[in-house]
Amino acid sequence: MTDKNWKRWERTLAKKYNAERNPVSGRSRGYKGDVENEELNIEVKYHKDGSPPKWLTTALDQADAAVEYNDERPNAPSNQLGVAYFKWGKERFVVMRVPAFDRLYQEFGSWVKT
Repeated sequence: MTDKNWKRWERTLAKKYNAERNPVSGRSRGYKGDVENEELNIEVKYHKDGSPPKWLTTALDQADAAVEYNDERPNAPSNQLGVAYFKWGKERFVVMRVPAFDRLYQEFGSWVKT
């Protein structure tokens, strides 16, 4: 029997973040994420079809472009990360691309393997 792509992806992320994959899924697992370590509880979603919403990638592209622009300017802030901040009603979300996430958390220890 071959591994499902989503299961392989969970294993890949567990290895990358020095974490454990929780093989039990669904409501029976309680409050466990798909991949966990001391600092992270990751709910993994694997989509093989389509692409993320255009408004999301556009917002991230704009944030990344602003970071790149500032990197080229003298006296501009350095080491910035491109993030998108969204508000829907009372809900708030911060979204970033994986390289930005990894860079942000590398300072917290050796659990991020780039």
